[in-house]
Amino acid sequence: NVARLTTSSVGVAAQIASTGGGSIGSGTTSSTGNSSTTTVASHSNNDLWVVIAENIRTMLAGMRAVTQSSDERVAQLDEVLLPKGD
Repeated sequence: NVARLTTSSVGVAAQIASTGGGSIGSGTTSSTGNSSTTTVASHSNNDLWVVIAENIRTMLAGMRAVTQSSDERVAQLDEVLLPKGD
């Protein structure tokens, strides 16, 4: 199993309520509340072969840059920095 795609989600809901009363003997009470909801979602995508291919490309590009002569490096920079037709 070298490729794995996982998605998970966790949700929590809470409500906190408090009650308070009016004056003694009035027979009325008031209620206030506080509610909150929290959701955490996680997404993970791991593909070993894609990572290995990217690492090999990076290593080969680094080796190519080391083995290039200074003239080849200058020519490559000229291609990148100078537009065609100038």
